[in-house]
Amino acid sequence: MWKINTLYLILIMNLVYINFATGQIVVQKGVLSQSVTSFVTTNKSVINHGKLIHQGTLVAEEDILNYSEYEASEGTLVLKGEDQIISSTSTTLGGVEVIYGGKKNIKGTFYIQDHLSLNRGMLRVPEKSKLILQENATIHQSSAISYIQGYLYHQGEGEKFFPVGSVDQYAPLTLHNVSGENTTLGVTYLPQKNIPYWRQNVLSGTYLGSTLSLNFQSNKQDYLYYQDALEVMALQEVDGKLNTLGVQYLTNEESRFTITSSKKTTLPWLSVGFSEVSALERVFVPNAYSTSATNIEDQGIKVYGKYISFENFHFGIQDQWGRWVYQTASLLDAMDNGWKQSNLSHSITKYRYIISGKFLSGTTFQRSDIIVNF
Repeated sequence: MWKINTLYLILIMNLVYINFATGQIVVQKGVLSQSVTSFVTTNKSVINHGKLIHQGTLVAEEDILNYSEYEASEGTLVLKGEDQIISSTSTTLGGVEVIYGGKKNIKGTFYIQDHLSLNRGMLRVPEKSKLILQENATIHQSSAISYIQGYLYHQGEGEKFFPVGSVDQYAPLTLHNVSGENTTLGVTYLPQKNIPYWRQNVLSGTYLGSTLSLNFQSNKQDYLYYQDALEVMALQEVDGKLNTLGVQYLTNEESRFTITSSKKTTLPWLSVGFSEVSALERVFVPNAYSTSATNIEDQGIKVYGKYISFENFHFGIQDQWGRWVYQTASLLDAMDNGWKQSNLSHSITKYRYIISGKFLSGTTFQRSDIIVNF
């Protein structure tokens, strides 16, 4: 069914037809054309083997499969379907708008000349496909329910916004003052092991770097607790050497971070991490206590330290027979509460603590010592 408003539509009969068995509109050899002011909605798949001229607004609820000529540089394609596929070898569109939820799949190479609007729905770009915003194209909206999964490319220099994310997380990135020559630069979001990672890819031209702002959601305790040491990082490869880009400013609202670098980079991988804290990292556990001490801190055993990671932490105390009297995997519990001897064990005067973990730099530690009740 076609819903048509203000339409100038040419159908060359016998060459453009509706296949009622498959529910498809097939352009076999002819021309299917719209005027610039037209507005067309179709709930049927469109398969083009002829010449498809698209100048107005086309609202598609099903697939559009192009195997021939598709002229749409003055047209706006509105993607309204669920699990919809838009495929073409290489096509320039005036604009693309994503609405009504679901997943829209781009297959092939698409250039957007005017605007990309992400209102509601995921726009997926698989590995061998390309979605390229031309130099003056703009991006509208985008949110946690509407963003791009895969690479988004921008042509040109200046301020470039990439509303990208993974399957379940919106993590947009902005490059500030991109410099280069005839640059086409892409970004995708590829988190790994609970760590946010973005990948830059230079498709063509020369890229001379930019500062950047990262935006991501994380409940990682290290990020939440040590925000003062969090910085933007650049890497040649994942798990490679961290190159700090500093931090110009950082905000955190309901575990959503926005962090802006103070330095430029051209390195392909971008992330966050901790830098220049190794000289301050320390861990200390007292080896004596007294239940009658005047200072409450001396009445039990706590962990004291700085820049200890919340991950892979363990602290425990054994009695003289090797039985655990206290264990925790919570760094905050070990530092805030720790262990105090119970009234039932006053006859025991010697214990042993065992602690293991790592610092923010990744350096691991493991220690053990006798604790004496004095």
